[in-house]
Amino acid sequence: MNLPDTLSALPVMNQPLQAPGSCPMTHNLVYSLLRKTQAPADLILLSALSTYSLLLQGRVDVERPGVGVGPVSLFGLTIADSGERKSTVARLLERPVVEFQSRQNEEYAEKVASYEAETEIFQDAVKVVRRQLG
Repeated sequence: MNLPDTLSALPVMNQPLQAPGSCPMTHNLVYSLLRKTQAPADLILLSALSTYSLLLQGRVDVERPGVGVGPVSLFGLTIADSGERKSTVARLLERPVVEFQSRQNEEYAEKVASYEAETEIFQDAVKVVRRQLG
């Protein structure tokens, strides 16, 4: 994730969020999901903002008056009737995050396996040297 590209997706201050010019990437995302899912726009927007929060928590800090600096966090609660596409919207927005995490887990597992193999080789070499010395 490239942080400057991410920041361009965030709303511009002092403009209504619903105005396309205030946040064109978010507007396009909401409009695209609205066409694709027929879910309520507010549900899509809250889900998108929650996903942004998830993505930015480890990268962006905010200063809260009287509290100090901390990670950006957003707690969203969607209450909607069955069939309003809550799960569909969440799945579509979360899919890239889940896929990224899956790739990261695979890369980590490969690095751990490589480390363990190298450690075993090193320990075997240490045993050989100790036998030769002792």
